Amino acid sequence: MERSAPYLFVILLAIALPCFAQQDAVDLYNEGVQALNENRLDDAISFFTRAIRLDPRDHLALNNRGIAFKRKGMYSRAIQDYDRAIEVKPDYAFALANRGVARYHAGDLPGSVIDLSAAMKFGKRDSVIYATMGLVRGEMGDLDQAIKDLRQAITLNKKNAMALKALGSVYEKKGDLEKALESYVATLQVARGGEEQKDIEEKIENLRNRRAEELYVEALENYRQGKDKQAVELWTKALKVDPTMVKALKDRGLTQ
Repeated sequence: MERSAPYLFVILLAIALPCFAQQDAVDLYNEGVQALNENRLDDAISFFTRAIRLDPRDHLALNNRGIAFKRKGMYSRAIQDYDRAIEVKPDYAFALANRGVARYHAGDLPGSVIDLSAAMKFGKRDSVIYATMGLVRGEMGDLDQAIKDLRQAITLNKKNAMALKALGSVYEKKGDLEKALESYVATLQVARGGEEQKDIEEKIENLRNRRAEELYVEALENYRQGKDKQAVELWTKALKVDPTMVKALKDRGLTQ
């Protein structure tokens, strides 16, 4: 009986080791999440990597390490982690959504649509997914569907500047300058300042000039056809868009 004690100790130790390893993996994962939340990306990657070594099938750690790589602009590396997370858990909507975003940034537009659609299928339906889907479809030329996706993104989050700006861009591509201008003005209201705000302000100024000119030309055509009332209404509308448009002010004055 005395000889059996070491054997029993070895068995207990062998059972206990995975428990300790699992707890270590959880601790490392939590450290990684904290680092990720604080945007300490290299630290986050280090913690998640150590957790994955202890538990290679930890789809949460794989997904979050992918997020850290994505934030660093390392899209191919991020996609590899999302691939592994989805291999472990094929219905993992978060990893599918994240891979869809990473694929968009990496230039794989069809792959992005597939992943984002799958994420929606598995229940991940939020503003960022719809906004990214709208961006992708806009770049692929499916402008009507892009508008639907972007409007859904804005419905879910009225302050989604990315969706508002993308909607303005899509309307601009369609030649609907009035709706494009409305979208850019709404974007400016939620922009965070800096280069983003400057870019939107430049777009608005450019579009106002183009829209006012568009209305002026339409008014002039109506005037030539003898439709004075319609011409005056259009010149008035042009002046609302661009109050400094002297020729619209002059022609309206001569017509009234």
